[in-house]
Amino acid sequence: MTATKSDTPRNLSLCRSHQQEWKQSEYDTKNCDYCELERQLNDTRRLLAEASKDAERWNALLNCKRIRVLGHAGFNKDQIGYRHIGLELWTRHQAETTGNARELITEFADAAIKERS
Repeated sequence: MTATKSDTPRNLSLCRSHQQEWKQSEYDTKNCDYCELERQLNDTRRLLAEASKDAERWNALLNCKRIRVLGHAGFNKDQIGYRHIGLELWTRHQAETTGNARELITEFADAAIKERS
């Protein structure tokens, strides 16, 4: 598809490759608004892919076949200034997770996020 000058987005500085596309005068790629938008879009795609992978990992952790809590501290009324949790995790196991393991992990992660802020 060939773009015409009338198709050119207004107020955009374009590099040589894009100016040929849009049939405009020459511009340097450092000042090409279209190239900058492409860079920003690629950065956004990369960050979204990383966030998606993080979410996939979190879901995999919380949905392990079995989670066994070995012990914990700093939750509920026994506030000690930090939180600690000991876990055993299985990807495959005959027994299911029992108790509040997933809730403890989520509460721990939420507390860790809050402390980082």
